[in-house]
Amino acid sequence: MKEPKARFVLAEATLAEVNKQLKLNMLVMAAVVFVLFMNIMKFMAEKAFSTRCSQ
Repeated sequence: MKEPKARFVLAEATLAEVNKQLKLNMLVMAAVVFVLFMNIMKFMAEKAFSTRCSQ
C-alpha cells in the first residue's frame, strides 16, 4: 500500500487564532471602507459645490 501524501500546510493555527485574525481583518476592512466612503462624500460635495458656484 502507498502511504498517503502529507498535505501541504502553510501554517498551523488553532481555531481561536484564526478567529482572532478574521476579526482583525474585518476591523481593517471596515476602516478602509469608511475612509473610502468619506473620500467619495468629500469628492461629491466638492463637485456639487463647484458646479453651483460656476453657474
